[in-house]
Amino acid sequence: MKGTKLLKIFIASPSDVGEERQIARDVVRGLDTDSAEGLGFTLKAVGWEDVPPGRGRPQGLINPEVKQADLLVGVLWKRFGTHTGKSESGTEEEFEVMDKRFRNGDDVDIYLYFRRPPDALLQDPGPQITRVLEFRERVDKDGLQREFDAPEEFRELLRSDLAKWLQARTSGKAERPGGDVEVQTKRGQLSAADRQLLERFTNSAIGEHCHLQMTGFATRIRMPIDLEKVMVPVRARLADAARTSRRGRGRAAMDPELRGEDDGVVDFDVAWQRAREKKIQTVVVLGAPGSGKTTLLRSLILRCIEAPHRIGAAAGSIPIFLPLRLVKKGEDLCTAIERILALRKLKVPVRLFEEALFAGRAVLLLDGLDEVASSAKRAEMSRWIEEQRRLFAKCPIVVTARFAGYVGDAVLEIPSMQLSLERFREPEIREFLKRWFVTVETTLGDETDFYRQRGAELGSELADRVMESPEIYELATNPLMLQIIALVHRDRGALPDRRVELYDECVNVLLEYWDRAKKGIDLPFTAKEARRVLQPIAHWMHQKPDRRYASKRQLLPLIEAELRRLRKSTLKASEFLELVRDRSGLFVGYGTDEYGFPHLSIQEYLTAKEIRNRADYGALVAVYGESWWREVTRLLVGLDDPGCFEPFMRELVAAKRFVGNHALTSQCLADAFEPSVAPFAEALDASLKRRKARANEAELQYHLLQAMRELPHDELKEAIEVVRAARVSSVGDQARMQAETILVALGDSGLRSEIDESTGLALRKTGAVDASDLLLVPGGAFLAGDEGEQKSVDSFYLARTPVTNQQYALFLEANRGVAKPRFWDNERFNQPLQPVVTVSWHEAVAYCEWAGLRLPTEWEWEKAARGASGRTYPWGNEEPDESRANFEDRVGQPTAVGSYPDGAGPYGHLDLAGNVWEWTDSWYDADEGWRTLRGGAFPDAAEYLRASLRYYYPPDYRSDDVGFRCAQDP
Repeated sequence: MKGTKLLKIFIASPSDVGEERQIARDVVRGLDTDSAEGLGFTLKAVGWEDVPPGRGRPQGLINPEVKQADLLVGVLWKRFGTHTGKSESGTEEEFEVMDKRFRNGDDVDIYLYFRRPPDALLQDPGPQITRVLEFRERVDKDGLQREFDAPEEFRELLRSDLAKWLQARTSGKAERPGGDVEVQTKRGQLSAADRQLLERFTNSAIGEHCHLQMTGFATRIRMPIDLEKVMVPVRARLADAARTSRRGRGRAAMDPELRGEDDGVVDFDVAWQRAREKKIQTVVVLGAPGSGKTTLLRSLILRCIEAPHRIGAAAGSIPIFLPLRLVKKGEDLCTAIERILALRKLKVPVRLFEEALFAGRAVLLLDGLDEVASSAKRAEMSRWIEEQRRLFAKCPIVVTARFAGYVGDAVLEIPSMQLSLERFREPEIREFLKRWFVTVETTLGDETDFYRQRGAELGSELADRVMESPEIYELATNPLMLQIIALVHRDRGALPDRRVELYDECVNVLLEYWDRAKKGIDLPFTAKEARRVLQPIAHWMHQKPDRRYASKRQLLPLIEAELRRLRKSTLKASEFLELVRDRSGLFVGYGTDEYGFPHLSIQEYLTAKEIRNRADYGALVAVYGESWWREVTRLLVGLDDPGCFEPFMRELVAAKRFVGNHALTSQCLADAFEPSVAPFAEALDASLKRRKARANEAELQYHLLQAMRELPHDELKEAIEVVRAARVSSVGDQARMQAETILVALGDSGLRSEIDESTGLALRKTGAVDASDLLLVPGGAFLAGDEGEQKSVDSFYLARTPVTNQQYALFLEANRGVAKPRFWDNERFNQPLQPVVTVSWHEAVAYCEWAGLRLPTEWEWEKAARGASGRTYPWGNEEPDESRANFEDRVGQPTAVGSYPDGAGPYGHLDLAGNVWEWTDSWYDADEGWRTLRGGAFPDAAEYLRASLRYYYPPDYRSDDVGFRCAQDP
C-alpha cells in the first residue's frame, strides 16, 4: 500500500513443525490486517516454500530471501534438519545469514521459538534432537529463546512478540533497567584482639573447607584429600549477562565482552574476572546435584583467604559462607552470620563482619537457594539477597542453586552474571583422575617422584577405561559420580568389566559408611537393609517417566511399608529419610522437601534389581522399547546370581513388543550376563509348527532369527536344526533369507542358490572377503527420477543390506593404517549389526576395493529400489510407516540392518529407505563437487525416503546418518 513500508518476515524451520509454520503465516497476515497499516507498515511472511526451484545448491536459492528479510522467525522441535552442503541444516544456515547481517549493523532481528520435546526423548536423545539442543545452547547466550508446549501457545507468543516488535519499529526506543543504588558505608579500626579473632575465624574456615567433601562414604575417615590439589578448572555456560532480569531479557542484554569463545562456555575464573572488570558484583551459579557448586564455593573460600588477588578481592578480605536454609525470615545479615557461627562454636563479634561488609572487604558465599523450604520462601530469600546487595554494594556475592530452585520469583531482580556449571568433558575427567590418584598415592606413600608417577599412571589407566565405555563416561561427567568411580577403582584395583557390576560397586561405596560407622555409632539399620528399602522406592519413582525426585509426603508411606516388612516398625520413616540423606550419598536432598538418587543410572539399576526380586518381567515387557525403560531393561538382563535373561526373554518373545524393537534386543544380547539361544529357538520352533499362521507370523520368525544371528556361534549350533527348518518352512521370504545367512555363517553345507531364468545368473552370491549377502538385480529398462524418465542398467549384484560395523571391523583389522570412524566407540552407533556410519565416500570406496566389490552407481541403486515399474518406495507406493523403515527420528539412531523386513525392495534388498543415506559412485552434477547419496536416513522426514530422491555431500564428508552398501558385477 502506498505510504507504508514493507517488512518481510522469514519463517525458518524444518519439516516437523509444519503446523507452526502455518500459524506463523496466519499471525503475520492477521497483524498486517489489524495493526501494521496503522503504524505505517505492510507485513509479508516468506519461507523456503515461496522460492521457485532452480539450478545450483537448493539452500543457495533460499538465502537471498533471508538477506532481504527484516526479521527471521525460527521454530524448532525434534528435528534439526538435513545438511545443506555448508551447514547442518537449512534452518541453521538461514540463522547464520541473518545473524551475520545483525552483527554487521543491519536493522534486522531474530526470534527463535523452541517447542519442548517429549521428556522421554530427552532421556535418550537421538542425533537430531541433540543438534537442536546444542543449537539452543549456542543461541542462548544471545537471549533469543522462547519456549512453548503446544501450537496454540506458540500462536499467542508470536502474536505478542510481533506486536511489540512493530511498536519498537515505530518508536525506535527500548527500555533499559535502572542504575546502581547508592549506599553509605561505615568504617572502623581493628584492634590487635580483633585481628586475633579474625585469624581464628579464617584458620577455622581453612580447616573446615580445605578437604574434598565426600559426604556419605568413608573416604574422609580413611584419608582426607586436599581440595586444592585435586580441583580442576571449572567450566560454566554464561546464561544471562549483566543488566538482564527475570522480566526483561533480550538480545541487546548480552554484552559481547562477557561471551566465551566456545558458545558461551567459559572457565569460571575467567567469568569471575570479567564480572569484576564490568563491575558486576553478583554471580549466580546453577548446577545439577553433584555438579560441584558447593565445592566451587569451598575453593573460593580458600583463595579468598590465602591468595585474594586471584579472585580480585582486596587484601584481608573475609569469606563469609552461609547455607541459605539456615537464614531465618526477617533476619539481617550480620545477625544471621553471628548466629550460624555460634552453631559451629565460633564466637566472633558481629562488628568485625559489619566493618568488612561495608568496606567491601568481604566475599558473600550464599549456598543452596534451592534448599530453602518452598517456592514462596525461596522468593522471599531472593528478595533478602537483593537487600544485601543494596546494603553492601562493594562486596562480591555468589549464590548457588540447583536449576529447579532458581525459577519464577526466585530469580534475582538485580544485575548479575548467571553461570550454569558444565558437566566434565574428557580433559577435565583425565585431569581430575590424575590429580586425585597422585594426591592419594603421595599421601599414602611419600612425596617422591615414584609415588607421583605411580599416581599419574593409575589416573591415566582409569581415564582410558572411562573413555572406552559411553555409559561410564556419561556417569563420570558428573563430578560426584567421578569421585565414586575413582574410589571404586582405588579400593578394588580396577573397575568391573560390566557396567551393572560398576553400579553395584557404586551403591556399595555409597552405603559402606553404614557398616564402617557401626563401630562407633549406633545406627538402627544396616547397609543391606537400607538397600532393601531404597530399591522399592527407585521402582516406584521410575513408574512415572522423567520422575527423578519425590516429596517427603510421597516417600514416607513407602518407607513405612518397607520398614514394617523388615520388622523395623520402631524406626520412624522420617528418621530413616534423614539418616540416609545425611549419612549416605545414595539418596540425596533436592531441596528441603524433595529427595532423589544422585544419578539416573543409580535409580535405573535399583529399579532393575527390584524387578528381578519380584520376577515382575511382564510389567517390563509391557513397556519394552520405551526410552525411559531402555536402560532398566538392559541392566536387568545383565544381573547375575541369579540371572534372569531366559525368563525375561521367554515372556518378551511371546509379546507384540518383541517385533519392531530389535535395536533394544540387540543391546540386551550384548549386555546379558548369560545370553541363551533357548528362548528364541523355542519360540521359532513353536511358530514353525503352528498349523495356522498368525497375523504377524512372518515378522516374528524374522525377528527371532535376527536375534539368534547375534548370538555366539557356540550357542547357535545348539539350535541349528530349527534354523534349518526355518530355511525351508518360514512363512516369509525374508525369514528364509535370514535363516540361510545363519547357516552360511555356521558353515552348514548343502545350500544351493537358485538361478534367475531370464539371465541365467545365480539369484544370490556371498562376498568372498566380507561375506556380503549379494542379491541379483536383473538388467534392463526402468522408470527413473520424479518424471519417470526411462533408463537402463546391466545386471549386477547389490548387497542385501548396508555394510555393518561387524564387517567394517574386518576391514580395519586388515588395514591397520585406516582410522576408525568417528563414532566407532559410541554405543549408539557401534553395535555389530548396525550400519557403519561416519565414513567418507573415499573410505567407502577403499572398503569396496578391499572386499573385491564396488559402490553402485546411483541408477543401479534406483533400479534395485524401484524395480522396472518405478515404484515410489522400495516396498511399493504406500506411504512410509514404522513397520517399513527407520525415519523421522522415531528410534533416534541407526537400527540393526534388516530390522524392517516389510520394507524390502522388489529384489529382496533391505534398508533401501531410511536408516542411513548410502554413498553411490555417481557425481551429483557436472561440477563434480558432490557425490550422490540415496535412500534417506533415520532422522529424515518421509519425503526423503522416496526412491527417486537424490541428495549430495562432498566426498570427504562424514555424518552419523551416512553409510554405504556394496555392489558387484556378475
